[in-house]
Amino acid sequence: MYPVFYGLLSTCAKPLLNFVRIFNSKIDRFLEFRSLAQPVPASKRKYWVHCASLGEYEMAIPVIQDLLLNCSIDDILITFFSPSGYEQAKHKAYAKSCMYLPLDTPNEVKKFYKNYEPEIALFIRYDLWFNFIHTGIKQGLKFLLINARFQENHKIFKTLGSPYKNQLQKFNTVFCSDESTAQRLKQEGFTNAIFTGDIRFDRVHRNSQDIKPMPDIEHFIDNKKLLVLGSSWEEEEQLLEQLLKHSGDQLKVIIAPHDVSEERIVSIETRFSEYSMQRYTRHSFGAEQQILIFDTIGILSRVYQYADFALVGGGFSGKLHNILEPAVFGCFISFGPEISKFPEAELFIKNDFGYAIQNEKDWISKVMELLQNEEHLNTYHQKARNFVIKNLGANRMILDQLNKL
Repeated sequence: MYPVFYGLLSTCAKPLLNFVRIFNSKIDRFLEFRSLAQPVPASKRKYWVHCASLGEYEMAIPVIQDLLLNCSIDDILITFFSPSGYEQAKHKAYAKSCMYLPLDTPNEVKKFYKNYEPEIALFIRYDLWFNFIHTGIKQGLKFLLINARFQENHKIFKTLGSPYKNQLQKFNTVFCSDESTAQRLKQEGFTNAIFTGDIRFDRVHRNSQDIKPMPDIEHFIDNKKLLVLGSSWEEEEQLLEQLLKHSGDQLKVIIAPHDVSEERIVSIETRFSEYSMQRYTRHSFGAEQQILIFDTIGILSRVYQYADFALVGGGFSGKLHNILEPAVFGCFISFGPEISKFPEAELFIKNDFGYAIQNEKDWISKVMELLQNEEHLNTYHQKARNFVIKNLGANRMILDQLNKL
């Protein structure tokens, strides 16, 4: 019954979206980006990798890299739902195999399977589309869910989500990024759930092996301790403002705001106007500056190689940004307290190199203590690096299962 109902409902999606776009600029941009993009030319593909957005694509890259040891990029199709994923990926290494996932309507799904005839579908994290999965299972397609994470209140555990739960139970394997998800699925009757750990550890570790030095950043740091504000919001910048009143010139700071619009950059410059600072893109910074503002994207993960401290944004709103990127290089990592959806943050705290900021004064005292005690600071660095190494291997477990299909 549900497939019929959903099929009818999804058929209405395109005209409905075209109507809504008149009043909603976000939907309008979503449809505009899709209309400008070209699909991958029709040809048989063995592997179909689906990512909702850029974050999921980053998770998929280690799997794609290892698949390419035994096949060509022309054997892989990579799809995206969100423009934030596709618009980045189309400029990167696997662009020729990247496209938007068509809307989940019966006709589009039928056309998709006719054009590409995939044998194995690898969905990353979530973004489950009923018609694509329903039709694929009927055609004998093997499905795997990679880096799955489901909280206890997820829709698949509720009555209305039961059709998706039933579909997931038909997947060949559900690879879980955390033990609580694997246990939860087994309690719900899943026999195909495996705990692998978080594949993002493999991703950041591989990135760290290929990282290149940044001589201009080294010159700016000038052998002092470095604090990096990664993907910061105003809450993190307010904390920094108070910290600098205590640390003086002991600390160099790089601010990489979540939003690099001119308005946000100017607001940061205004807040820290009493300090010597410069924008990264102006290239005229050096040891005489105390604060460097990243007014461009794409370099934050590289600069973490120099960080002694990382204050990662989003933790005060429940939207914590990537904390694995600084961890791989080893540093003392701080973030806001709203981390219930981020088990990796709770693990960082448990393993004593992550710090959830409950009280501004306590956090400042902690940072100041570590500034004065390099030996103690180095123990945090080592704990972070060891933790990343300990959690490698999810990708190998996934590839081992893939090779058995």
